[in-house]
Amino acid sequence: MEWVDKYLLPLETDNTSQLRFCFEERDFEAGLPIPTLTVNSIRRSRKIIFVISHYFF
Repeated sequence: MEWVDKYLLPLETDNTSQLRFCFEERDFEAGLPIPTLTVNSIRRSRKIIFVISHYFF
């Protein structure tokens, strides 16, 4: 997703930011169902932001 690449992922590499993201294209394990991976990621997180595109639906 272009918006995520442009605005969110740079925050992860910013030395002043302590943010870490679970980015589906980069972090999800291949071969497992997306809902399972999403739930597992949410359980490991303290705070959650969902970015859902119109293509998702």
